[in-house]
Amino acid sequence: MEHQKNRHQYLFKHLVIQAVIMVVYGHCYHLYVAKFRQVLFDRLNDLKKMINNQKITPPQLYKTFIGLMFLIFVFAEKKVIHFPYNLSGLLFLITGSYMALSTKKMFKRTNTPIPPTAMPEKLHTKGIFKYTRNPMYLGIVMALLGVALLTGMLINMLFPVLYLVILDRFYIVQEEKNLADVFGLEYFKYKSSVRRWL
Repeated sequence: MEHQKNRHQYLFKHLVIQAVIMVVYGHCYHLYVAKFRQVLFDRLNDLKKMINNQKITPPQLYKTFIGLMFLIFVFAEKKVIHFPYNLSGLLFLITGSYMALSTKKMFKRTNTPIPPTAMPEKLHTKGIFKYTRNPMYLGIVMALLGVALLTGMLINMLFPVLYLVILDRFYIVQEEKNLADVFGLEYFKYKSSVRRWL
């Protein structure tokens, strides 16, 4: 009887210790997650200020979003798109990268300035520009979507959308103003026949 009582006391103490460990571990985990969220929020605020001041270029923004998606991939608890379905992202990544890089090569070949604030020297209307006015940006959005699909994280799907909205509201508006100032009626005619994206 005494042996059984001691055994019950031992099991009770053991359970209490385990409960304390779980509470402490859970508290530390939540503090860690809260800290990570705060750091992420602060970085996004810094990013917003840089975008407003045009101190960050679209390629830099792209790389930043890739980094954020990688962090979420490392720290997030579960995927929603599993192997092999996540490999569909390769199609978007490869197609988008090819589109963006080929447009960049075209710009370099024709001495067209790439920075959004630069004044344009040539109006491109042929090739892929017959289908979209912003093939480089569209390619980057597609590449971001591909990366998001490869990670399998639902939250990462927000980054391609966010990137598109940022480009649409901050960068492209300035670029189109410059194009209108330089090329006038020729640009407005092209703009009326080809969509901004697709």
